Formats: sequence, C-alpha cells, structure tokens
Amino acid sequence: GTKVSQFGSISVIRFNDDYRFKKELLLNPDFSAAQGWLISNDSLFDSNSGTVLTSVSTPVTQSIKVSPGQRYKNTVMARCHNSKTQGRVQVNWHDSKGEFIRPDIQVFDCSTNWDEITMDVIAPDNVATATVFATGHTNMPLIFKSVSFKQ
Repeated sequence: GTKVSQFGSISVIRFNDDYRFKKELLLNPDFSAAQGWLISNDSLFDSNSGTVLTSVSTPVTQSIKVSPGQRYKNTVMARCHNSKTQGRVQVNWHDSKGEFIRPDIQVFDCSTNWDEITMDVIAPDNVATATVFATGHTNMPLIFKSVSFKQ
C-alpha cells in the first residue's frame, strides 16, 4: 500500500488496485473468443489478434450480475484504427426488471499506441445488472484489445 497521509499516530494507507480489484467479472476480457460478448454484425471481431473494431453505432457489449454499492474498475485497452477519434469506457446499470438506471461514461481520445483507460465506478443502489461496453464515441471506428470489469 501507499501512505496517503498521517494524523498523529494514525497512517492512512491506500491499497494498490491489484489488491482491491482482483476478480474479473467478464468472459473473454482479452477478446480471445467471442463467447460472452454481444457483437453486432458490423463489428469486426478478430480472435487471432484478440481485437474488436467498433464504433458508436456498432458497440460490443457484455451484461453481468453486479451488487449495489460495490466498487468496480472498468479498464479498456484501445488504439485508433485509420483516423483519430474518440472511444468510451462505458457501463450501463439496470435494475432487476431490466429497467435502465443510468450510464457511467468516460470519453477518451485514441492514439496510434495501445492506451489503457480506466474508470472507477460504484454501482447504484437498486442495481441488478451492468452492461459493459467496447465502443467508440463517434461513427469513426477504433480498435479494442481488451475490456475488463473487476471487483
């Protein structure tokens, strides 16, 4: 852990995320297989390279059970395809009836390198499931190498 601050004899220590977020909740977060992922026809899934080409109109998603108030770490590894564009780290929260509660979205600019983008989220009170995305923010596609959702 890392010492954050000191109050007299009390030290506040922040644990490294490796200790806090250990359990991967997604199937095939590395896109080595399509199982678990909902892939629209236009999305280009390549199990050989373990990548998926996606845009805002062709998102790739996976829905999982989650717990209210639980902290999760949503991490994506992505890069530009042919041109500069933006991607999203996105999770949509739903209640037990499948009703949409809200999204948590972080927009990022892609680059020619594989960039890792992370978003920490806390599940809403009445949540039952989370839909985790590999998606662009525009109609210009970008490539994802992994999408992780850890508890």
